[in-house]
Amino acid sequence: VEEWKKVCPILLLREFLLKEAVLKEGEFERWEQDTQQEMKQLIERVRGEAFPDAKTLLRHVYAP
Repeated sequence: VEEWKKVCPILLLREFLLKEAVLKEGEFERWEQDTQQEMKQLIERVRGEAFPDAKTLLRHVYAP
Protein backbone atom coordinates (compact mmCIF):
# COMPACT_ATOMS: atom_id res chain seq x y z
CA VAL A 1 0.00 0.00 0.00
CA GLU A 2 2.78 2.42 0.84
CA GLU A 3 4.40 1.83 -2.56
CA TRP A 4 1.09 2.58 -4.29
CA LYS A 5 0.69 5.83 -2.36
CA LYS A 6 3.92 7.06 -3.98
CA VAL A 7 2.43 6.73 -7.47
CA CYS A 8 -1.31 7.08 -6.80
CA PRO A 9 -2.61 9.56 -9.40
CA ILE A 10 -5.21 11.00 -7.02
CA LEU A 11 -2.69 11.65 -4.27
CA LEU A 12 -0.22 13.07 -6.78
CA LEU A 13 -2.90 15.39 -8.18
CA ARG A 14 -3.82 16.51 -4.66
CA GLU A 15 -0.18 17.21 -3.84
CA PHE A 16 0.30 19.16 -7.08
CA LEU A 17 -2.87 21.26 -6.67
CA LEU A 18 -1.98 22.14 -3.09
CA LYS A 19 1.67 22.88 -3.93
CA GLU A 20 0.70 25.15 -6.82
CA ALA A 21 -1.97 26.84 -4.68
CA VAL A 22 -4.69 25.91 -7.15
CA LEU A 23 -6.78 24.53 -4.28
CA LYS A 24 -6.70 24.94 -0.54
CA GLU A 25 -6.71 21.91 1.75
CA GLY A 26 -10.42 22.11 2.56
CA GLU A 27 -11.37 22.60 -1.07
CA PHE A 28 -9.78 19.32 -2.13
CA GLU A 29 -11.54 17.40 0.64
CA ARG A 30 -14.85 19.00 -0.31
CA TRP A 31 -14.22 18.12 -3.97
CA GLU A 32 -13.43 14.53 -2.96
CA GLN A 33 -16.59 14.25 -0.85
CA ASP A 34 -18.74 15.71 -3.65
CA THR A 35 -17.24 13.22 -6.09
CA GLN A 36 -17.88 10.28 -3.76
CA GLN A 37 -21.47 11.40 -3.24
CA GLU A 38 -22.01 11.75 -6.99
CA MET A 39 -20.61 8.25 -7.58
CA LYS A 40 -22.92 6.77 -4.93
CA GLN A 41 -25.92 8.41 -6.59
CA LEU A 42 -24.90 7.15 -10.03
CA ILE A 43 -24.39 3.61 -8.74
CA GLU A 44 -27.83 3.59 -7.14
CA ARG A 45 -29.39 4.92 -10.35
CA VAL A 46 -27.71 2.29 -12.50
CA ARG A 47 -28.63 -0.52 -10.13
CA GLY A 48 -32.26 0.48 -10.54
CA GLU A 49 -32.16 0.26 -14.32
CA ALA A 50 -32.92 -2.85 -16.35
CA PHE A 51 -30.14 -4.67 -18.16
CA PRO A 52 -29.93 -3.84 -21.86
CA ASP A 53 -31.27 -6.36 -24.36
CA ALA A 54 -28.55 -8.86 -25.32
CA LYS A 55 -29.37 -8.24 -28.99
CA THR A 56 -27.94 -4.74 -28.64
CA LEU A 57 -24.70 -5.88 -26.98
CA LEU A 58 -22.49 -5.26 -29.99
CA ARG A 59 -24.24 -2.14 -31.27
CA HIS A 60 -21.79 0.70 -31.86
CA VAL A 61 -18.80 -1.61 -31.34
CA TYR A 62 -16.11 -1.40 -33.96
CA ALA A 63 -13.66 -4.23 -34.48
CA PRO A 64 -11.40 -4.39 -37.55
